[in-house]
Amino acid sequence: MFERGALYVLVLVCYVPGLYNAIRYRTLLHFPLLTCCFFGLFFENALGSILVFFPELTDRVDYFSMDYVGMLVAQAAIFYAVVAPYLSVVRRARHPFVHDWSADRTLLAVMLVTILGISIVYFNTVGPPTLVQILRGELDESSVVSYRIQGTYGLEDYSVYNLGLTTLPMLAAVLAYALAFIRKQNAILEYAAIGSCVVVLLLPGFKGMMFDLVTTLFIAYMLLCGGRTSAGYRVVRIGRIVAALCVAFVPVFAMYKVYFGSLRSTGQLVIDMLYRIFGINSESMAAAVWYIKTHGVFGTRALPTIRGLFPHSQLNVSDEMHVFLFGPGGGAPVSALTEGYLMFGWAGFVAMAVIVFVIVIAAEEFFRRGPRNLLLFSLLVLYGLFATKVSQLSIFATFISLTYGGAFFTLVLFRSMLAWLLSRARLGRLAATNGTQPRPPGGPVPDS
Repeated sequence: MFERGALYVLVLVCYVPGLYNAIRYRTLLHFPLLTCCFFGLFFENALGSILVFFPELTDRVDYFSMDYVGMLVAQAAIFYAVVAPYLSVVRRARHPFVHDWSADRTLLAVMLVTILGISIVYFNTVGPPTLVQILRGELDESSVVSYRIQGTYGLEDYSVYNLGLTTLPMLAAVLAYALAFIRKQNAILEYAAIGSCVVVLLLPGFKGMMFDLVTTLFIAYMLLCGGRTSAGYRVVRIGRIVAALCVAFVPVFAMYKVYFGSLRSTGQLVIDMLYRIFGINSESMAAAVWYIKTHGVFGTRALPTIRGLFPHSQLNVSDEMHVFLFGPGGGAPVSALTEGYLMFGWAGFVAMAVIVFVIVIAAEEFFRRGPRNLLLFSLLVLYGLFATKVSQLSIFATFISLTYGGAFFTLVLFRSMLAWLLSRARLGRLAATNGTQPRPPGGPVPDS
């Protein structure tokens, strides 16, 4: 027990330099993706590893090993080695994101209509929403899990539905929140848009989605208060952050009550929630060591086929680890670095760590140099959430996703065209008001 406690403290000490740099030098404001990525590694893997070091706290299987301790230390060391040279040469971001009321509010309306359309198609395919059936008493803890699995993992086009039911609502909520933050007053429509996104996130019955939304809005709030938009600087209100977490706790706890209410006490449900947020990601990382010892590495079978572009049959790492940890009937979260370890052992772990951190740096550079509108700000915030998810999910489910990449590129292109058309319309109205012909952008004034 003492040895494990000392090793746990050693693991946490390895993350102190990164935490100090993030707090002391306000790295979050200037390099949000890198900061979120590191916070994810710390909270989800390092801090949450206490449930692996001391499995008796939750009556879990003991997956502790020295290889696991080495993985926790190695990911911090590799992060420092990859990120430190970048931070030593790059300049901090100085130019704020600006808003265009007409273009941004029109884009928000289009996104909400798109979310509504995808939701209608999805629920028309799988049946009434899970939340509605729970409220009607048609689903209980014995049937809700199987119903969820049939309506999610079993669908061929679930990636598209997942985009409309989770990712787009969070993106729209951030855009609406940024508009409301800048406006300060008379932002009823923006807050109504956020409320509609919350409803969409709750309807499928995802237990932890509200925490993801609060995390996303927290990142947006910190960046907005830090002056990353034209709204300027604001004072960070800790009370608002605590209140948001409390509000998010209510629907999440209610979902857990429905899923496992008759099987566990209230105290045990709270422990299960904390385990789901912090512990399960550490447990899947620790269990990967024992999986390889028992079954061997996955090899290239775990790589995506990209709609049949590669000839091999893809092995679903999440499903495989769920079977190993809990048995059939779901998917267990597997971090990007753990996925590399499962594919090629330690060589895969190190290689995947370097690749992932370089990808995060590349994304950071894109947002530093890209267009400075509120859609890009909202995408920056969303990718901040993705960066925290590196410690929970595959890199192919976040940063390298054809579904997400295609959808976001379409939104950026649409936003650019929309802004151009609206600016032309404004020029035309202004010219009509002044009794002159509109001046073509960049061209000479036409003869009268």
